[in-house]
Amino acid sequence: MNIARRGLWGIGLIALVTAVAMPTIVLPNPVEAQRSFADTRCRRALHGGAQRLYRTILAKQAACHRQRMLGKLSPLRDCTDPDRLPSSQILDLIESNQVQRAQNACSGTPASLGFQECNAPCAHVPIRNFADVGRCIACQAKTEARRTTENIYASPPVPGRNDSAVRCQSVMGDENIRYATSLLTSHRRCQYLQDRGAISALVDCRRADFFRIFTRSRDVLSRRIERICTFESTTSLTGCKDSTNELNCILEQARESTDFIFQQVYQRDDQSPGKVVFLTARAYTAAEIGGIAGADAICQATAESSELSLRGTFLAWLSAGDVSPASRFNKPANAPYFLLNGAQIAPNFATLVTTHPESAIDVDENGRDVVFERPVWTGTAGTGAAVASGATCSGWTSDEGMGVIGLPYFIGGGLWTNSQAIACARPAHLYCFQQ
Repeated sequence: MNIARRGLWGIGLIALVTAVAMPTIVLPNPVEAQRSFADTRCRRALHGGAQRLYRTILAKQAACHRQRMLGKLSPLRDCTDPDRLPSSQILDLIESNQVQRAQNACSGTPASLGFQECNAPCAHVPIRNFADVGRCIACQAKTEARRTTENIYASPPVPGRNDSAVRCQSVMGDENIRYATSLLTSHRRCQYLQDRGAISALVDCRRADFFRIFTRSRDVLSRRIERICTFESTTSLTGCKDSTNELNCILEQARESTDFIFQQVYQRDDQSPGKVVFLTARAYTAAEIGGIAGADAICQATAESSELSLRGTFLAWLSAGDVSPASRFNKPANAPYFLLNGAQIAPNFATLVTTHPESAIDVDENGRDVVFERPVWTGTAGTGAAVASGATCSGWTSDEGMGVIGLPYFIGGGLWTNSQAIACARPAHLYCFQQ
């Protein structure tokens, strides 16, 4: 496939996602620099190669364990170590292909993409060129496959049996492959769009399922495990003992391994271009907030559970007593604030509390506009410090009394955070700021 065709494929994919999943797609921030096509192609090839190798190892391990449980392989056969699997030559070929793909797809220097050394547990692999990067990622994929299979299988049922325990153990291995593959596919497609600037860099591609790939896979996984792994069939299994049940075990193991692979390929030079700000879609009475700590917990939980799976630490724009955004927010001079629709709020904290927002803070955690109906609890003056009046609903723990609110549609002045005081029993939103 030549570069022109690859470009058309990328444009078509972006258009498809925009048409199918528009509610969860956000515009890129104006200052976000999308990666070059060469870098995007390189990263996609590295992750695709890792996926192919990882999936193949899992499949070989599962097949080996199945044959061993049925008595068709020696009980002494090691079905966990990738280098000792039957037909391990196939894995050697795929690993060699991963190295070749890295050489062919990547240009420049590995350091330009953050590959200065191979991370543990493969720190022994030197990074001198992109072939070494391919070897590094192959080593990490093999290590994760071994760890995952050890946890899921542990000591499988004794050889020669073909009962419910064997069938349950086998389906656990098969569904782990299916679910891990769906996660890796979703990760790579989402990251491609992010690298090309089609979605905000603040979206966590490990959790955002724009294509509903791993959501559908999880549904199938749940149904199969429920149907095949009955209580009687699991009592003799030794795998997944650190999880509450077989389903959670597979979800946890697959997520942990695929997150690790994602991090090794994509997050080596992960630098956020700015901080995101959103208005909670839900409104709360003061007592429902539960103090400053409760408000922070609401912001963090709202960000993580949003359709965009926002990453990072989020704090509420809320003051009480000596605690305020001015006293506890991170305030780097080069960190602009953005809404999830790409609009800039302010170039930094200092500008936010002097000239105030450039755009109305009226976009929620899912990137949707919030039609103004209720104000926002703040207790905060335009300077970012606590209001002098002390009207903060007993530290945002009581529905008795009055609390200072802001009006999100005001820009260029202090009314966005310090408008008036209203009854604490009235519902109001929260401003949430990424740190």
